Amino acid sequence: MVGAASRREQARYAQVRGLSCRRACALLRVARSGLAYRSRMANKDGGPLARMRELAARYPRFGYRRIRIFLGRDGFSMGVDRAYRLWRQAGLQVPRRRPRRRVSGKRPRPVPATGRNHVWAYDFVFDRCANGQQLKCLTIVDEWTREALAIDVAGSIRSGRVVEVLSRLVSQHGRLGTCAPTAWPTLLASCSSARSPFPSLILCGTAPKGPSVTAQLGESVGQLRGSS
Repeated sequence: MVGAASRREQARYAQVRGLSCRRACALLRVARSGLAYRSRMANKDGGPLARMRELAARYPRFGYRRIRIFLGRDGFSMGVDRAYRLWRQAGLQVPRRRPRRRVSGKRPRPVPATGRNHVWAYDFVFDRCANGQQLKCLTIVDEWTREALAIDVAGSIRSGRVVEVLSRLVSQHGRLGTCAPTAWPTLLASCSSARSPFPSLILCGTAPKGPSVTAQLGESVGQLRGSS
């Protein structure tokens, strides 16, 4: 009941309940001359309010100050205070930015390769057959020689198969120093088990669901996708 419009409504209600016009206006501190007043603000704000909603839906990162500039270009010139009042009246707000996923500082970072079999990087590539069956490709690249060491294709590749492929490559090419994966859960499951053939393997890489670890791996994956 703080606003004048609310007090006028209460004075009309008091009259309906049996109070005289003079008594109701005196109790609620409303001028009798203004009791019959009808606000024209709703008609005046109807056009700018509808346009403001349209602009806010089109530009969700813009606040009321920038929306006010667009309204001025459309012929709805107004001050900052009125723009803020309409913004609040429409219930609009700029959505919060989602926090970026940050890499844990405890995880080893990628190291540059200094020789053959020093750093291997691997990633998974997905494709589909003509009949709709999904294919999963495990690609492993040597960072120093840029050689594609293995491309293992199957309908499903789990940690056990990753261990099998890495074990075969280690037996062929020698000891591996560092592995930079993008599929962290798979490699962690394979290398943290008691039967892991890589007890001294150093894991380094980016955050889960991040981009390719290195340019060489990204180039190899891009060529594989382009040839499919």
